[in-house]
Amino acid sequence: MKKLLKVLGGFVVLIFIALLVLPMIFKDDIVKLVKTETNKAVTAKVDFGEFDLSLLHSFPNFYFSIKDVSVTGIDEFEGIELAKFKQLSLTVDVMSVINGESIQVNKTLLDEPSIHAKVLADGKANYMIVVEDSSATEEPKVEEESAEESNFKLALKQVEIKKAKIVYDDATLPVHMNIADLNLDLSGDMTENITNLTTKVSIAQLNIDYDGITYMNNVKVLLDAIVQMNLEEMKFTFDENVLLINELPLGFDGWLAMPNDPIDMDLTFEAKETDFKEILSLIPAAFASDLEGVKTAGTLALNGYAKGTYLDSIYPAFGLNMQVENGMFQYPDLPKSVTDIQIKANVESKDGDLNNTIVDVPIFHLQMADNPFDLNFYLATPISDPFIKAGMKGKLILDNLKDIIPLDKGDELTGTFTADVSLEGNLSTLEQERFEEFKAEGSILADGIHYASDSLDYPVDVIKANLSFTPRYAELSEMNMKLGKSDLAAQGRLENFVGYALKDNQTLRGKLTVQSTLLDINELAGIDPEAEESETEEAADSTSSEAPMETVLVPKYIDFTTTANIKKLIYDNIEIADITGEIAVKDEKISMQNTNMKLIGGELAMNGYYETTDSLKPTYNFDMDIDDFDLEQTMETFNTVEQLAPIAKNGKGSYSTMLTVKGDLDQQMEPVMNSINGKGSLRTQNIRLEGYKPLQKVAKLIKYDQLDPMELNDVNITFSIADGKVYVDPFTNKIGETKVTIAGSNSFDQTIDYVFSFAIPRKEFGSSANKAVDGLLAQASSKGVNLDLAEVINIDVGLKGPASDPKITTDFSKTKSNATNAIKDKVKDELDKKKKELEEQAKKEIEKQKQELEKKKKEAEQKAKDELEKQKKRAEEEAEKAKKKAAEEAKKKLKGLFD
Repeated sequence: MKKLLKVLGGFVVLIFIALLVLPMIFKDDIVKLVKTETNKAVTAKVDFGEFDLSLLHSFPNFYFSIKDVSVTGIDEFEGIELAKFKQLSLTVDVMSVINGESIQVNKTLLDEPSIHAKVLADGKANYMIVVEDSSATEEPKVEEESAEESNFKLALKQVEIKKAKIVYDDATLPVHMNIADLNLDLSGDMTENITNLTTKVSIAQLNIDYDGITYMNNVKVLLDAIVQMNLEEMKFTFDENVLLINELPLGFDGWLAMPNDPIDMDLTFEAKETDFKEILSLIPAAFASDLEGVKTAGTLALNGYAKGTYLDSIYPAFGLNMQVENGMFQYPDLPKSVTDIQIKANVESKDGDLNNTIVDVPIFHLQMADNPFDLNFYLATPISDPFIKAGMKGKLILDNLKDIIPLDKGDELTGTFTADVSLEGNLSTLEQERFEEFKAEGSILADGIHYASDSLDYPVDVIKANLSFTPRYAELSEMNMKLGKSDLAAQGRLENFVGYALKDNQTLRGKLTVQSTLLDINELAGIDPEAEESETEEAADSTSSEAPMETVLVPKYIDFTTTANIKKLIYDNIEIADITGEIAVKDEKISMQNTNMKLIGGELAMNGYYETTDSLKPTYNFDMDIDDFDLEQTMETFNTVEQLAPIAKNGKGSYSTMLTVKGDLDQQMEPVMNSINGKGSLRTQNIRLEGYKPLQKVAKLIKYDQLDPMELNDVNITFSIADGKVYVDPFTNKIGETKVTIAGSNSFDQTIDYVFSFAIPRKEFGSSANKAVDGLLAQASSKGVNLDLAEVINIDVGLKGPASDPKITTDFSKTKSNATNAIKDKVKDELDKKKKELEEQAKKEIEKQKQELEKKKKEAEQKAKDELEKQKKRAEEEAEKAKKKAAEEAKKKLKGLFD
């Protein structure tokens, strides 16, 4: 017996040692394998930190954890982390693994996960990262055994998520949702076909923006529910639950089932409480102060339902009703209140057809400090032919607001807002220009509005603004504003504002005239040029934590033209005067036409555009005519000039240029340097190059000290930009009696390749002529060139390499050098190559435009055909009505004859 106990004891010790050692032995191999296979399986960068396998951590259970997991996008999602979490851990019952029939996961913990799901305008999403198996050309055959029910079950006991952060950004909708500090505790036994799941969810902040409008701002959410789950039918029944949205408690009942693709449901919800104060809690904190101690009255009724099937374009019947009666609220210690709040609102589609949806807000009334204000809104057939009936009437005296709602310290708000507007009719009447059948009348007037706040860097004053409505357009007859030091006056009109508001594919058209004596963009945008310069210098030594700038998309359905006359504009370190011109926004393109302005000591005339028809690759194309710009100011103002011409930072004087340039921008709105193409000419006016080290080296090498400083007077330089380089055509500059012909190229990577061809008369060497010439003759003689009798010494000097310190070479000849021509030929070859590429691109673009025009033509023909069919149908219906009416009248007359 003692021997048996010793053997068993030794066996137990061996098992214990194995449990301790084996996970440590194989951990590195497992980590390497998991990382390798995971990165093969996805189109993203996956990484994780410490990997823990243990049977001692939670003995007798098996413990598994991964720390610091991250999934980062590539290509257009470069730098965006799809997922990141501090730790993922599982606690598994060891005996359930040994038995094999049912693996029991006692607890799953996801600690501090961060999810950022992003969908681009073209529909591509960063979470679509799983690599498709190209070898799977046909569906695998299902073996007969697979049809049999498996005995294996996964017993999930508890799932816990701590402090999750979720961002969903979808440009196709467009919607942006941000969830901060989400906690979830889900427990139940999934080995049973029918089980109850205890669900507890809390969200500290829920923010939802849809199409630029904030619908939820820092909303708190709590959910405590027991959900009955039928795994065979995939049916979830909700019972004994409480949903708290801020302070508004909602109860919901019913079920939701998804055994296949369609989702069936029968759900209802209603407010558990009827105090009007609960609805006030939904007002975002950004728009209402703390509601603690607010006196309220009135009742609230809120309920809704969803019943039927959801699948693709099939929707269940749904409805939402809200009614507030005799509501009021008054903040403590404030003399005035908002009273007589009456709201009745309903959204419903009884059959789930979105075109049969009716939005009806017949009553929205309140009195603010005894000033009544009313709104009403009705919308029917929103898909096929929206019918709208809406109105707004009342006067808000903003001076009273401080007596109704506590303003933040330092806030000021005065002025009046008066509205009396009514709209009624079908959108089709406006599309068909039957304006007499659509009612649109009234006006909105803002007078003497002043707003100042400690949170703003400047006060806002709307001195006067008047917007009037007709069926054809909304006219801004007058608007005068002051924004800090800036002033703005505007007049114009908007057309098709109803169609644009009600349907996605309607174009908003308008014309606006803008005048200003001063626009200080620095103040308006909160830019401090000196601080930004300091931050830029600091950023050179550190990585910025701010998110990169994203593409600014030009709206698709906008056709807007603005004529501007701005006397002075300040932006960053630039002062621009006398800006005039026309800015047009149309077809996802911003065009500048006949734009003129004064800056940097000269004048600029510009035409061109910025376009985002391809949201992943914005493009620009500009023609600029610059007259008499100061070179030093240019270098201080535009840092990209140094990339185009590195030598310019050593120059002083003025210049003029005509430049055509086009290219692409990346997703951070930065120029894609290799995509830049252009050409132009540069006319120098008393340009002086001084202190440029490469020229100083050349002067020393050829014993010619007149190169530093070097004057460039009345020189006309032509250049081209292609393939990341600026190619300069040969031009000649005179330095006294010396002629120097210059040609070559410089790259955006700050390298240069230039040839300076000198023709220097002997007498130009001055008092040291003999020594200098002897030196040059010795150099030429060493290279087999005899210049003994030359009156003019020809020297080619090559500068190639980094712009700050290029390699310098010399070439002597009896006659004028051909090196410049070689450079010219090289430039020509490069440009010919680029020209062919551009011609091919142009052909493709023309073909693309041709196809788009053909498509638009067909769409227009179809639209006209559909409209003709509608008119025909409408005429037939009218004829049928007239026929029935005539028959009814005939019956009445016959009946009258026999009575």
